[in-house]
Amino acid sequence: MYSDNKTCDICKSYTVNNSVSKGKQLQKEYCTNLLGAYNIYFEKKKKSITENNFSRSIELLDNTYIRLNKRGKMIGVSISNLYHERCKKLLRLSLDYKLAKEQERKELREQKRRLKEQEQLILEMSRLKKKLEEEKKAMDIAFDKALTDTEREEIKSKIADIDKRMADADYRLANTKSGWLYIISSPSLPNLVKVGVSRRESPWTRVRELSSSSLPIPFKAHCFVFSDDCFELESAMHKYFDAQRVNKDREFFAITPQQAIDALKDHFKVNIWYVDDEYAPDED
Repeated sequence: MYSDNKTCDICKSYTVNNSVSKGKQLQKEYCTNLLGAYNIYFEKKKKSITENNFSRSIELLDNTYIRLNKRGKMIGVSISNLYHERCKKLLRLSLDYKLAKEQERKELREQKRRLKEQEQLILEMSRLKKKLEEEKKAMDIAFDKALTDTEREEIKSKIADIDKRMADADYRLANTKSGWLYIISSPSLPNLVKVGVSRRESPWTRVRELSSSSLPIPFKAHCFVFSDDCFELESAMHKYFDAQRVNKDREFFAITPQQAIDALKDHFKVNIWYVDDEYAPDED
């Protein structure tokens, strides 16, 4: 637009010392100054654009456009409306690009998180299966040496339990979305609840890791939920409490543990393993 002289409009002829050419030159220079001021402001807004301030940024850019054109009115020049409208479209495109890059970074972080969880689970399950295999060998030997039917039945029961744990380990490894959702809080973070997931064999492992970070008072677990797709359940919970989320990149919410548990129980209809008796329902 600049090379085609479409960035500014000349509304009337202007002379300097009765010279039309000098008047045109002054108008051209004034247009350059107007564009310079406009573009500096535009670049500032483009750099700081967010979803929250987009509407306000458009409003302020409109105000700047009107204010600068009032200055140029006395010598018959103005920034063209076409240029202004295209700058507003560019502002929208800049925001869309920022949001796309942010989403890309978020998805990459999520992929890394899931990969790390899977790697940790593989290590844990490998150790567990090795231990169970050794226990089963010992049970087989004990079964051969058993002297009574009662002893043999007890050993059979233990072997069946080992087989079930082995099957559970294989299931966890094969189903890369299965895992635990946890609801935890700490007095060090008053009035906040963390809603997260872990694919570890036991969710307590993750709770202990989080508590050993830099928290003065460890996290207290309120409940766990096992899910075949713990990541989907986590996302659904985060969306459900999105208005109470304190930071879009963190898993902390300005809610109570009871509110989180009620959502799991009443809205998502999942089976809850209560850790904290304070929130467990009374038995009939």
